[in-house]
Amino acid sequence: MIYDIAIIGSGPNGDALACALADSNLKIAIIDKQPLKKLENPIIDGRDIALTHRSINMLKEIGFWNLIPNNLISKINKAKIFDGDSTYSLNFENINIKKDNLGCLIPNFLIKKNLKKLLKKAKNIFSIESEIIDFYNEGDFNSEVEKNFNLFFGKMHLIGKRYSYPMITVYSKKFISNRFALIGDAAVGMHPVTAHGFNLGLQGIKILTKEIKSAVKNNIDIGSNFVLNKFQYKLHLAAIPLYLATNSIVRLYTNTSKPSKMARKFALRAVNAIKPLKKAFMNVLE
Repeated sequence: MIYDIAIIGSGPNGDALACALADSNLKIAIIDKQPLKKLENPIIDGRDIALTHRSINMLKEIGFWNLIPNNLISKINKAKIFDGDSTYSLNFENINIKKDNLGCLIPNFLIKKNLKKLLKKAKNIFSIESEIIDFYNEGDFNSEVEKNFNLFFGKMHLIGKRYSYPMITVYSKKFISNRFALIGDAAVGMHPVTAHGFNLGLQGIKILTKEIKSAVKNNIDIGSNFVLNKFQYKLHLAAIPLYLATNSIVRLYTNTSKPSKMARKFALRAVNAIKPLKKAFMNVLE
């Protein structure tokens, strides 16, 4: 069979792109090295994904949102950022964006599982078929977490299973090549400190989907440089500010020098006090 689009990687971003193109009548192949049965039944991996309102709206558009039971959607009403042992915090609340919450948390395995359910309904989409070292026992882990928070929360005890993930950041030099486009972590992989990796992935998917559907409507080759360059330009505009801001936060919070500590304290107070600055941060959540 000849396909119009081949998506390499059946993770949340690859599956979401396929779902977004399900109504296009394009023949789409999703290729992954893992067996389909394993992909359709993902294990609990300990990760919850924070979704902005923009991402939630996109997931509603592709028919995904109604598949998640309400009791498994956790609304985020407040967020606080602390610095070391200081009790002062930078506060974000839902009233700042005039919505009933800042966003939502959904277990990662449910996103994977229900995107696969959604794909099964599409007649034009076809699925084609490392060791992490844990250095801490439970007691050491509890002590390490308490120490990292300077006992701010008092005694802490592990009540669930621990999971480890590599903290890798990626920003591809190019998002496109000959009849080829990168999305998700393959294009931009961000440190999880701002919890915006999947949100940016969905934003890239929305941009690419819009360009592909526009090309189909206007009888333009969907793999042409004209179409892919428009996608690349728009994704760069969306990704660069968020990627640089995330990396700046990581550098600031992982630097233990006195100037960095002073800068953190100043930054928390400045964002709380200067309304336009705080609004700029809140806009990311809308």
